[in-house]
Amino acid sequence: AHDPNGTACALARLPTRAVVGRHRPQPTTASDTTDDMRNEIRERRERRGLTQRELAIAVDVTRQTINSIERGRYDPSLELAFTLADFFECRIEDLFHPDDTEKD
Repeated sequence: AHDPNGTACALARLPTRAVVGRHRPQPTTASDTTDDMRNEIRERRERRGLTQRELAIAVDVTRQTINSIERGRYDPSLELAFTLADFFECRIEDLFHPDDTEKD
């Protein structure tokens, strides 16, 4: 197919981003929050003196993705979870923890 503006070539040169995961639905009741996953991304990032943007660049995602993961609004893909664990030189289990709260 003819591409007079070179759009296809420009798109092919764009950097690819890691598969990042899925958004969490917002809880509608208190009991909907029992399957939340806590994480230590923010604490570990701050301990290293990194901004969200710097971490995002290091693991090839957007700053918004890091923000959403830190706030528990976004579940990272398994690939991204491994990338984060590798970056922080720890196991995935050291970064992500099931919420310990009990159902009422």
